[in-house]
Amino acid sequence: DEPSFSDIVVEASGVSDPVGIRQAFQDAEMYGMPLMERVRLDTLVTVVDCTTFLKHVKKATRVSEDETPEMFFRDDEDRQRKKDEMSKWLDDLPEKLREA
Repeated sequence: DEPSFSDIVVEASGVSDPVGIRQAFQDAEMYGMPLMERVRLDTLVTVVDCTTFLKHVKKATRVSEDETPEMFFRDDEDRQRKKDEMSKWLDDLPEKLREA
């Protein structure tokens, strides 16, 4: 018998946007990679920068990209790249999910 695992944890330090991890699993599923018969992405956990987190959590309003872009982007180029990635990510969603 081969050893089996019930769970696998992937730790990805330094990944500022986990969408690439999710995309890799989506692509593998879309292309019918055999590994996807044995694994699935169940949960993504993102760790935030605690040096600014508490300041914004204590506010009564939500944090927005326009109000505090430094929490979301390194610079304007990064901001545009992430908007393009989000647009592509939304385009990749099944139509029923986009309507929800």
